[in-house]
Amino acid sequence: MSSGRWHEVQERRSRSGYVVGVRTDITALKEAEKRIRTQAERDPLTDLFNRTVLVDRLAEQMENHKRFNKNGALVLLNLVKFKEINDTLGHAAGDALLVEVASRLVGSLCREDGVLRLGGDEFALILPGLDTPEAVERILSRLRDRLGAPFTLHGRTIHLEATMGVCL
Repeated sequence: MSSGRWHEVQERRSRSGYVVGVRTDITALKEAEKRIRTQAERDPLTDLFNRTVLVDRLAEQMENHKRFNKNGALVLLNLVKFKEINDTLGHAAGDALLVEVASRLVGSLCREDGVLRLGGDEFALILPGLDTPEAVERILSRLRDRLGAPFTLHGRTIHLEATMGVCL
């Protein structure tokens, strides 16, 4: 697939003994499969992975723990009083806030860490390779600082709080 096109080749032997091949361009099918997978696995607002990916990512991390004794953490994060923001500023402002929160979360973590949106104002963070509660606390402190910095929505300054639960 070097040209960006997908081709399926089917071969069979004819009655006369010749090999007959039929090549079919299946690019549209592969692109549709990719769109469907993206829609199933990604949050359309933030483009983060969604809850359908969470179980797979956790299973992957558990396997890494078993095979390589590699520890990690799962952080569940919930925005405090998000409903009030939606109610007072509107859903468009709430959506803009969620996009900015997602951006700040991703920007605060390493590339191998995972940020997922579970729905509404709930996020999950998968943090592989953490060995100690102190390492987790350093990351959570950085997250609190990033999320504690003011957001500007529709000309208004919003101060956001989040609750976080952690499992090592």
